[in-house]
Amino acid sequence: HRIVLSKLLIELFLEEAKRKPVFMVWDDLHWADPSTLELLEHYLDHVPGTATLAMIIYRADFPSPWEQDSYFRALNLNRLSNEEVAKLVHSTAGDEEIPQSLVNLIQRKTDGVPLFVEELTRAILDLDLGSIEADLELDHAIDLILIPETLQDSLEARIDRCVGGKMIAQWGATIGREFSYEVLRQVVDDDVAVNSGINELLDADLIYRSGTIADPKFIFRHALLRDTAYESLLLRKRRQYHARVAAVLTKIPLYAETQPEVIAHHYTEGELLQQAVDWWYRAALHAIARSAEPEATGHLHRGLAILGDMPRTDEREKLQDELEALLAPLVLDDEK
Repeated sequence: HRIVLSKLLIELFLEEAKRKPVFMVWDDLHWADPSTLELLEHYLDHVPGTATLAMIIYRADFPSPWEQDSYFRALNLNRLSNEEVAKLVHSTAGDEEIPQSLVNLIQRKTDGVPLFVEELTRAILDLDLGSIEADLELDHAIDLILIPETLQDSLEARIDRCVGGKMIAQWGATIGREFSYEVLRQVVDDDVAVNSGINELLDADLIYRSGTIADPKFIFRHALLRDTAYESLLLRKRRQYHARVAAVLTKIPLYAETQPEVIAHHYTEGELLQQAVDWWYRAALHAIARSAEPEATGHLHRGLAILGDMPRTDEREKLQDELEALLAPLVLDDEK
């Protein structure tokens, strides 16, 4: 079924290119699942000779199999020049005046990393530069300004300034880079804290609205913001948060019936091993039903790896037999 569906999608794309030129964007490919990568690989084999421009966006460490192909052109995004940094500083500052001395400081410290330029500019705008300049020339006042030394420091400082929003950011980060308002409400179980925290994070430009009016969601402005909020949790609390998220998601049909791998992930991170194995098994069954054999194989390997950390019991042996029985035909098919 998966192969038939892939062929139909490719035929659809190619037929569209016969009628008019097609511009297609595949973003964040480094996060794509195996089935999507397989579809893209087969599709790109048919692109030469058609009126198609496919833009594929991925991180530098992604192992791209297409870079040696004659029809592929790689465009590496380099760091910003000093002139580009200055433009981004003034764009981020809006109507606020940023003295040239501070622009020079941002250029030196950020090394042309766009997100760091934006974050450092915002950090400087939050300072009371007027009171500092009242007693000293700005060039000397710069030495007294507490400037984050790294991008990580800058992101941590921005999140820490959201007194009520930090906890909500940590819960949201545990759920994922994008998180549902309804799921957040259920895991936190405090509507006042959720609503005030969300508003604080929106005002601080740390998250954006996504989803729909009927199903509101929020997404961190950058993946590094999500990572920073998540890593600010102590390991013990991180495990507790994941366990709580998993327990809530099992009661929501959208996740329990259509995204069991998400629940399996949270049980795994929560170190609730028995539940994690059960849900990886369910995730594999769900993937097989969708003809997503590569994903099913991955889910079963995750479950078997967790079983290896569990004490040897009759129940463990039974689970291992069930996972291996489900895995065997998938491995055989893959070897054909």
